[in-house]
Amino acid sequence: MSKRKAYRPKYSRQQMADKVQFALMGRSNEIVSDASGATELVIFLWQYFADLKDGTLGHKGYNILCAAANIVVILCERGIMPEMLETCAEAQAHINRAKDYWKSDGRFYVPESAYAAIAAFIETRDTIMHAEGYTAGLEYQAAAIVADRLNEG
Repeated sequence: MSKRKAYRPKYSRQQMADKVQFALMGRSNEIVSDASGATELVIFLWQYFADLKDGTLGHKGYNILCAAANIVVILCERGIMPEMLETCAEAQAHINRAKDYWKSDGRFYVPESAYAAIAAFIETRDTIMHAEGYTAGLEYQAAAIVADRLNEG
């Protein structure tokens, strides 16, 4: 038996980046609301919101709520439902502060006054994802902006 490794082609960073960009942009015209994933995401957001209210939210749920809040704020800033920007930014701030509570007592917590803003942000996310003409490209762009802001600190 030979101990030789199977041949694996080696790509440069630029070639890999080009392939990733092609894969993302090739799907950018897909309508998000046609996929069942949009509905599933909103169902998960509501479940994680219920877990947050119960005090049983885990790290995975917290991360998904944070990511969704960040994307909604970016989309509102870019002109999709701009009237909800203030409410969604407030929800984002409350969700971010929940991690501070977790560090102090081991559970994610937001005050009851934050529940209305978080529920409004989830409804906004649902409305945006099911809007006519909302495509995966907008989702990718918002995610890229969120990633850039996180890298900047």
